[in-house]
Amino acid sequence: MRKRRTTKEEDDLIEQIAERASTISKADRITVQMDLTACIEGGCSLRLQDMLNANKANLLHDLAGINKNINHVTYKLDNNFWPRFAK
Repeated sequence: MRKRRTTKEEDDLIEQIAERASTISKADRITVQMDLTACIEGGCSLRLQDMLNANKANLLHDLAGINKNINHVTYKLDNNFWPRFAK
């Protein structure tokens, strides 16, 4: 269930993060975009600019954790996972 919609600015940053992730790992750009959007719309605000500028380890930690723990029905993060770049 969505708590809010992403903004145009957030969408632009999400696209940049997904592009970066796909160049430094085997991450699928579309999957990253959908996961980050669902995470935000589910109520977990992210510091996207910091995420975009993060080192590889911290970025991939959050992306892998969100991908593994996002509930695609509720858009909530399961298993007590909380991203390092959560607000």
